[in-house]
Amino acid sequence: MIKSFLTLIIFILPPGFTEAQQIRILTSGQPVSLRGLSVVNDQIIWVSGSGGSVGLSTDAGVNWKWIQVHGFEKTDFRDIEAFSDQEAVIMGITEPAVILRTTDGGKNWITTFEDSAKSVFLDAMDFSGDEAVLAGDPYKGKIFFARSSDRGKSWVKSAYDSETIVNGEAFFAASGSNIKFIPGGGFAL
Repeated sequence: MIKSFLTLIIFILPPGFTEAQQIRILTSGQPVSLRGLSVVNDQIIWVSGSGGSVGLSTDAGVNWKWIQVHGFEKTDFRDIEAFSDQEAVIMGITEPAVILRTTDGGKNWITTFEDSAKSVFLDAMDFSGDEAVLAGDPYKGKIFFARSSDRGKSWVKSAYDSETIVNGEAFFAASGSNIKFIPGGGFAL
């Protein structure tokens, strides 16, 4: 009875209702593994990824300006936070772990944080207004942690001591999705 009812429903649905969604390729051909995404509004989108690559679209993803950040051509930028079509912050994960900032749409990038230690591996950053948090894999039993109070222009590094870290445990480098800044000074991992 139920099977007959479902079959009847499928046949009486309007023709457009049962059609599959269509995927339209807007751009292709970039040899980059995209890792970071920041959507400023319905028009401005920034992406970041392998090979020191950053992309910027100001027309809802129809056209892209691709940038390879000079001096960081081998860096994997796994997180990006953008504030406008001119201002963005990108995170390179290791050797060196680096945060770069642009205020001219990606033409120039300024290093605002760097740590060359082989054991440092950055996982994620999150912003709320001008404030930000940055987390990385544990180092010497403590979570690698940094804060910014000036929209990523400078960072203060510290080791966050957590009783929940097990020896050998690390975060999943989830392109910035594994940390959340909580206004008022807190954060959630």
